[in-house]
Amino acid sequence: FPFASLTLLSGRSGAGKTSLIDQIILNSIDNGYKTFLFSLEMNSGTSANWMNLIASGRRNLVVRQAQSGKKFYAASPEAKRKIADRYKNMIYSYKDDESNSVDKVFEAMEACVRRKNCRVCVIDNLMMLDLQSSEAEKNTAQTTLINRLIRFAKEYNVAIFLVCHLRKSQGGFDSYGLDEIAGSSNIGNLAMRSITLKRI
Repeated sequence: FPFASLTLLSGRSGAGKTSLIDQIILNSIDNGYKTFLFSLEMNSGTSANWMNLIASGRRNLVVRQAQSGKKFYAASPEAKRKIADRYKNMIYSYKDDESNSVDKVFEAMEACVRRKNCRVCVIDNLMMLDLQSSEAEKNTAQTTLINRLIRFAKEYNVAIFLVCHLRKSQGGFDSYGLDEIAGSSNIGNLAMRSITLKRI
């Protein structure tokens, strides 16, 4: 993915957006690029566990059992230690208890880019940002956000990824594309590129 650009990543729930974002982050770090991550859908501990699953690979997973009796996979303790050592000071996550106002997120993102030299910025997802607008002004606020992200990407020469949800399907019919991104039509129209995931 080129720098100075904004990439949209969309898909329905369970399509694999978080898994792909984690792969993009890990790949970026493996190539020497520090990353800023805003993700309030999961707390930072849960988010780290998801990323550890991908970073560890199948050979370093162990089977765990929840109190309900359901079994699940997790990274082995040794793998977790090695992952933590490998990616230390390479990924900067937005704090769970911080405000999700768009200005605060931009402030944190700019600090990470300028002071920590982050070259990749991930916002997961659009709906978790408080655009500080009324429902009637939401589309205008989203258009303003996209333009602001593009300007930021160009000014600081960073690659920005914005995760978006698709509109709810009508009558059981699922369609995919830029027109199906929930919110203003300008979200898809203004971004440099868009990737839509579909679970087969």
